[in-house]
Amino acid sequence: PDEKFDIMFYGHFHTGFIRKKDNLIFANPGSLSLPKNNTRHSYIIMDSEKITLKDISGSIIEETYLN
Repeated sequence: PDEKFDIMFYGHFHTGFIRKKDNLIFANPGSLSLPKNNTRHSYIIMDSEKITLKDISGSIIEETYLN
């Protein structure tokens, strides 16, 4: 994107992940119903401290702290 950002959420890949690059965070929640590339059924929760990728049973797959 042309605009400045700190965190970018996007979807459509059906593959959950959280990645940091050069103080930027890129996150994809994956898919609850149709995950791809042998990833787990997943979703993301964000609060004021962290971004957490969880599987359908609530287990943490990845977690990134914001500060």
